[in-house]
Amino acid sequence: CTQDITDETITRNQLDESETNYRWAAEIGKLGHYVWDEVKNQCDYCSPELAHLYGITPEAYIEISKQHDLNLELVHPDDREMYVVQSNKLDRDIDVVFRTIRSDGSIAYLHEYGRRIHDEAGRVIKSNGIIRDITEEKIAEQSLRESEERFRDLIEGSIQGIYIHDGHKSLFSNQSYASIFGY
Repeated sequence: CTQDITDETITRNQLDESETNYRWAAEIGKLGHYVWDEVKNQCDYCSPELAHLYGITPEAYIEISKQHDLNLELVHPDDREMYVVQSNKLDRDIDVVFRTIRSDGSIAYLHEYGRRIHDEAGRVIKSNGIIRDITEEKIAEQSLRESEERFRDLIEGSIQGIYIHDGHKSLFSNQSYASIFGY
């Protein structure tokens, strides 16, 4: 007795390709995925990409979830209180930015977004979420703030009068410019 498994093979190949594309997208986007059992208060699934964000293995992440409430061990100590407050708002989705200390000692900024899943009675039973590494964005924001601060200090501290306008609309003048005109 022979059986044609062509359709099954095609379906399996399409599924494998889809999974590969998902893994590549998650890796490129520095995006990890988890499924959290809200009843047991532990992680049911941790993607390899998510574990990598913390510098640990998926198995270690799941084990930590069994031992520590909300995986707080993975959250930077200065961010834990804020993380608990944000994560425990069961009436809304999870949307929180926090820091972690990776296994190599480096600090990373992570953005977690999770969707709550309810049972028929309306109780939260699971959370399905993503965590994205936004460290490079945070570093760029800080660098921009520092650059703007240096520029502002330079302009405002200059003994030269500086006036910026757009046509006839005044946009900025430093104190030296105002002093020239007696202000």
